[in-house]
Order: sequence, then C-alpha cells, then structure tokens
Amino acid sequence: LRAITIFAYKPALMFFGDSYAYVVAAQRFQPPNDRPFGYPFVLRLLSYVGDLNAVTIIQHIVGVALAIVLYVVVIGRGARPWLAALAATPLLVDSYLIQIEHNILAETIFASLLFGAVLIVTKVELSPRWAAVAGAFLAAAALTRTVAIPIAAIFVGYLLIRKVGMKVLIGFAVAMLVPIVWYMSWFASYFGSFTTSDSSGRF
Repeated sequence: LRAITIFAYKPALMFFGDSYAYVVAAQRFQPPNDRPFGYPFVLRLLSYVGDLNAVTIIQHIVGVALAIVLYVVVIGRGARPWLAALAATPLLVDSYLIQIEHNILAETIFASLLFGAVLIVTKVELSPRWAAVAGAFLAAAALTRTVAIPIAAIFVGYLLIRKVGMKVLIGFAVAMLVPIVWYMSWFASYFGSFTTSDSSGRF
C-alpha cells in the first residue's frame, strides 16, 4: 500500500497551509510564530540528503516501524501473536494513516516520538538515565506538536503513581524541560515572547 502511494503521488501531498509553513520554516531555519520548529528541523536535515520524496519514504518507514514495535511490545507483555497482530494491523492498513505519512506534516514524527516516550516510561525497571531519555523524547515531541506539553502532566502523574523515586522523576523533568526552555529562549529572540508559539489555545 505504501509503495503504491509513493509511486502514485510524487513527491508528496501538500496539506494547504501547514505543509508550506513547515517547508518555509525549514528553508529560513528559524522558528515559525504559529508552530514549533521540530518538524521543520527534520525537513532541514533531510534536505541535505534528499528531496520531499525522501521525506515521505522515511515517514512511511517510520509508520511501518511503529506497527512492528507495537507488535513486539504487545507480545512482550504476554499476549498471543494473533492478538499482537490485531493490535498492529490498523497501523499498517489504515488509508488515513498512509495518507498522513505521505503528507508533509508533523503527525508521523510526533507519533513516533510520543510512542517512544510511552514505551520507555512503562519499562518494568525505570532508571534515572532511561527516565531522562523518555523526557528527551517527550521534549522532542513537544517541539514538534505543542499538544505534548500538557500531555507531560499525564507522564508525571504516571511516574508518581508508580513511585519510581525522586531521582527518576527529576531525570525525566530536567531532560524534558531543558530543551523546551532553550527553544522558548530562541523563540523569544525572534518574536519577543517567551513561549513555544504565538498561537492561541483555540488554534
């Protein structure tokens, strides 16, 4: 399905407004005022090795990888293979997800970063180092889509319920906050406001 999509719609689908804003931000290498710079940063990096077609191919690979990882994780939690396959199948065959992966949009990268943070914090034994990695994943997700910032409260609540200890909690919080605060400072140098975007909560 993904191969057919890549062949049929070259080099990518451009969602009105959003896709072009991401590309312009990547070209200027500065934070846009209405969305964070995480996805434009990815586009900028990929521009050195390929074009928009390379972006969509990588996003499709990420989409398949998410399904594989989900399958492995569900089996690792003791489920039968058929149940793990049932859980992962929607990620592989849902036409809307395949279309999203083929758009120049942040959703696929955001989902992979958020999924990575979830997998790490739900480890049976969570060390301060792994908690810091999870915090970094969540920070990267927040700098890709700002909705991850309030989601952080759910992560902190989960860690408190697990009673993982103060070192683990601090490691997670510091690794999450430092990149976000640095980005807010960078944003302020362009727009004068210490925030991740000038968009309203309704946006």
